[in-house]
Amino acid sequence: MKLIMEQWRRYLNEAKALPYIAPAQDLEQATGITGISTSYKLPAGYRSEEEVQNKMVQAGAHVLGASEPQAQQLIKTLYDEFTQLNPVLSEIPIGGAIDQYNVVLGAISKFSPPDISFYMKLSKKGHPFETASQIPGWKETYDAIESEAGFDIGWVPSPGTLRKIKDQLGME
Repeated sequence: MKLIMEQWRRYLNEAKALPYIAPAQDLEQATGITGISTSYKLPAGYRSEEEVQNKMVQAGAHVLGASEPQAQQLIKTLYDEFTQLNPVLSEIPIGGAIDQYNVVLGAISKFSPPDISFYMKLSKKGHPFETASQIPGWKETYDAIESEAGFDIGWVPSPGTLRKIKDQLGME
């Protein structure tokens, strides 16, 4: 499974530019399903999610837990702007800078608020995919969807999102 964070790390280690990644939107485009990805209003000065991502990379803010002051400030500013423009994002419980980072990364990746929240909750318990796989039926549903769609999901969808995908694909 190729999660966004793992893809970012791989590209950085290989000294490549980061490709823009929006797995939920990609799944919709590949399968014709709808209502899985979420588009958010962007902060002033940005024309695309990819521009936000590139700014994060330039500031060193693309690394979870970045300690450089300019990186921390950029994440805080982006979080404040995203939540002001998209109040639904401010409903996601946060506990600090890492959670702000995850909300921003989730927003530019077009994940739904329930998926962002689910990922953040799981990340506090360990690796999100491994933790989700311990939820009864989650991994089986995830694998069945990948098999049916012929598509690598590429993120850790909430159980509600898995149900939506399964229903729209006509799976029982």
